Amino acid sequence: MLTNAGGQLQHAFEKTELVESLVISAVSGLSKLAESRDPETGDHLDRMSQYSMILAEELGQNSIYQDQIDNRYIRDILRFSPMHDIGKVGIEDSILLKPGRLTPEERHDMEFHPAIGGEVLKRCEEQLNASGHSMFTTGIEIAEGHHEKWDGSGYPHGWKGDEIPLSARIVAVADVFDALTSKRPYKDAWPVEKALKLFEEESGKHFDPEIVSAFHRALPRILEIYERLKHV
Repeated sequence: MLTNAGGQLQHAFEKTELVESLVISAVSGLSKLAESRDPETGDHLDRMSQYSMILAEELGQNSIYQDQIDNRYIRDILRFSPMHDIGKVGIEDSILLKPGRLTPEERHDMEFHPAIGGEVLKRCEEQLNASGHSMFTTGIEIAEGHHEKWDGSGYPHGWKGDEIPLSARIVAVADVFDALTSKRPYKDAWPVEKALKLFEEESGKHFDPEIVSAFHRALPRILEIYERLKHV
């Protein structure tokens, strides 16, 4: 009887892992579709997800975060950080691909994409909850919160400080670093030193100071990824 129960539990676990993998693959495909519509950011998912994972690992060494950051959390950061801009699927091409400066109305629409991304993943979560699964919490936090700023001046909610989920604060730093140090059609890649200077200036304003500090501590690992993937 115990053997049968153990076998059933193992089967249930394997089924759960399979469901999670299938769902993650499907949503990852959607997020890559969103990025592919924007040629300025289409190549950075691998880099920024690796940066995000490294930052989570570094923060996990701090006793302040040890109750929050475990191996599963780090896995979820790696897994869901590429979905940060999934909400761009809901933005019109005329806005997303516009070569010039956006009008105030277009900027307003663009700044709504984090909320759209959060809703996309919430609907995925609702479907999984109906079947007994729950896995998108971190993804929802990242999609909704990665454009919030530490001082409350971000969007779409104007969250401030610890109101912003830790996962979103991590991804904000990783995402901006990659955006700054990557070549885009409208700009050259910034030198790493220039990006680091901006982080220092924006620590406590745009970025969580603890995560900026973690970025500096993890810089050798960050630069290893940067050198390996910067031409991807």
